[in-house]
Amino acid sequence: MKFGIKLPNCAGVICDPDLARPEHIDAIAKTAEALGYDSVWLHDHLATPDELRPLSQPDFYEPLMVMGRLAALTSRLRLGVATVILPLRDPVLVAKQVATVDGFAPGRVILGVGAGRYEDEFLSLGSDAYPARGRITDEYIRIIRALWRDDEVTFSGTYRTLARAKVYPKPQTPPPIWIGGNSEAAIRRAARVGDGWVPAALTVEEVAAGRRQLEETARRHDRDPGRLEIGLSLTVELTRPGRETARSLHGHPSSKRVAGEPEQVIERLQEYGGAGVSTFLLSFSARDVAETVEHMAAFAEQIVQLQ
Repeated sequence: MKFGIKLPNCAGVICDPDLARPEHIDAIAKTAEALGYDSVWLHDHLATPDELRPLSQPDFYEPLMVMGRLAALTSRLRLGVATVILPLRDPVLVAKQVATVDGFAPGRVILGVGAGRYEDEFLSLGSDAYPARGRITDEYIRIIRALWRDDEVTFSGTYRTLARAKVYPKPQTPPPIWIGGNSEAAIRRAARVGDGWVPAALTVEEVAAGRRQLEETARRHDRDPGRLEIGLSLTVELTRPGRETARSLHGHPSSKRVAGEPEQVIERLQEYGGAGVSTFLLSFSARDVAETVEHMAAFAEQIVQLQ
């Protein structure tokens, strides 16, 4: 199992709103590399959905721009986004942005994409793509892969056309594309066209059920299910005697968190590993950077080194 850290680039989304500052993102990423974590992960919203308004002006820092900065700040970490809301993006620009980051961080980029969840986010940006967002996502993935692979791309789709498009640079190796989402549609998409599946805050039983569907669908499409990774976004809280667990802070629901003494957490994460999780995208229910770093260090010392 591999362990990554979710970075606080979206205020109030799996983090306390005050954590979403550039200096905090930098500090947590550098700490993750120093402590031996495998990866860091960013979130994506172009506009603030009504359901995600913890502040009057929540700061949502653009993930691919931040990823470029992280390429310079780190030397080893995998750099992931979970997930870009692809129907709201230009697939040509996404392909070029990711290939550019790959040039500065060869082989370290993971592009997570999703169809989008909040209709009001689409409407606020003047997009009518919400009803067709799944089909658009499928088509845009095809475009991105073609632009990474081919010198010249001609594409005639339902939602986008290209005529002898020559887009450079190419990534040294095409970055993996992981499909985000808990829905059956997301699982099917991961099995058909993805390199991995990235759900959030699922139980062990839900992960196991999703893995079965992932493998069955992959086989139906003549794909090797053993090549598909599962990355789970999860909130973990290590506790000490007398310390409250699963506090009501920004993050995944308390019922979907893993909290307890190190031995309890290890046992629970091993259950997730048995269900198919290969990479954990971790967030901690911390109030500030100091507490976040404290949790990260405790986790790295007591758990990561035991795997």
